[in-house]
Amino acid sequence: MMGMRNNKDQTEFLFEREIRRVNNGTHSDLIESEVIIDCKVSGALEFDHFRLGLFDYGDYARKEERSLYIRHSTYSSDNFEVKNASKSGYYHGGGSEDEILALCSLCMRRRFKLKGIVRQNENPFRSNWKKVVHPELYNDSENLETAHKAITLAIHLPPNRKLPFMLACRFYSLALTQIEDQTEFAFVSFISAVEVFLESEFEDETEMLFDSQTESLMQKIEEESVRIEIRKRLWKKGAIKRKFVKFILKYISNDFLDINKPNKTVNPIVRDDLEKIIGNLYDARSRLLHAGEPLPPTISSTQHWAEMPYFSKLQIGKRTWTQNQFTPNIVFVEKLVHNVLVNYLTRTSQVAKSAKI
Repeated sequence: MMGMRNNKDQTEFLFEREIRRVNNGTHSDLIESEVIIDCKVSGALEFDHFRLGLFDYGDYARKEERSLYIRHSTYSSDNFEVKNASKSGYYHGGGSEDEILALCSLCMRRRFKLKGIVRQNENPFRSNWKKVVHPELYNDSENLETAHKAITLAIHLPPNRKLPFMLACRFYSLALTQIEDQTEFAFVSFISAVEVFLESEFEDETEMLFDSQTESLMQKIEEESVRIEIRKRLWKKGAIKRKFVKFILKYISNDFLDINKPNKTVNPIVRDDLEKIIGNLYDARSRLLHAGEPLPPTISSTQHWAEMPYFSKLQIGKRTWTQNQFTPNIVFVEKLVHNVLVNYLTRTSQVAKSAKI
């Protein structure tokens, strides 16, 4: 038929795949999970073998949390087919329950928070496994009084720097709340915490020099005005990334790569690679937001002792990453952004320079 296209290579939603496989007779388990909501709801959602309904009944005040349940049949991950690598193979939209709840949020403009499994195959079941991505966030005890110096420094920032800095702090704080359960969103928040400074920190660049191959091609354009305009447009396209890298290199501590490393750090990042790795961080965030392309899975690795993957290639499902696409794990990203923001505050504040965080 005219207009029909072959969609076999397009990624399915996980709930689509689950429905298809369960209906085709693939062995499955019945799973029921708790969902938290803070508004009044009624009725129930039934979509194929998915059911979302009330768990808590009774009178609840406005914004008071109450529980729903989501029940569905799921199949073992061992049944995934692993085929040849392709760009679309690794899916990052969450699990099938996350997808259903995300669509409910969009449709109803309500907040749904997936908690965890409470029943499996009609047997009560509650898991208390906690994912620890960044152990340093839990280590030791902190004295609340130490924040006094940071607040003093912030008050003495130049007026035009205060609002960007506070926005950066809020992005950083948000990322810390996302780091365990929503690592990809934490990554976006960390990168955004740096990006808010870029327009005000640097003037427009004037030396628009490209690599030798691009420069050679430029010279083949005879009309100078056209060559200048193309140069400006190409240069502007990569300006934000260059400013991002430049900002971090400007404010990062000289000894950042040497301090606070666990004793058994594997494949540590070295200074010669730092500029390229910072650029990779920005590229990964851009591909995620602008093309829906997943981050390298190493970003959420719980192997926090390895700053960079120590293998040459990684494949999950049908998606493959090579070394030049790898980014460091989220622990390194948090340390990097924290170091840059603290140094920005201490160097930019107009309070006496003896005040340090």
